[in-house]
Amino acid sequence: MGFLIRFRERLKGSRAAQAAEALKASGIPRPQAAISVDEVGLGVVRDPLDPESFTPLFSWAEVNRVVAFKRDLFMEDLLCLRFETSAGSAHEVNEELAGWDELLDQLPERLPGCLSKDTILALVALPAFAANATVAFERGA
Repeated sequence: MGFLIRFRERLKGSRAAQAAEALKASGIPRPQAAISVDEVGLGVVRDPLDPESFTPLFSWAEVNRVVAFKRDLFMEDLLCLRFETSAGSAHEVNEELAGWDELLDQLPERLPGCLSKDTILALVALPAFAANATVAFERGA
């Protein structure tokens, strides 16, 4: 724990800390990263106010497998989806990203045979603090 205390002390008064405090004091909410889903594929927008911050991740045709699971963050769980592609890459998104609900709603349409939002949540949400990894979609299965 000593490391974290020293790190916080070191950050106090830094330009980054001053900028964060100024933003907080202004009342302007910080932009939230968002999931972007369309008929072609999925991407992430780091700053919804900046179109240049869009990063395409994969096309739906590339997805071989989708695994839904939870990460135990000690005091709470974080619902996640891992998309495994034909290129051998894996991309993870989670419920903290804007657009999460829309992604879950659209999965069965974009990936025929994928479990529905309600089924995924029922299989993964409980019990708490267990990973509950569930294959939501597998191409050719």
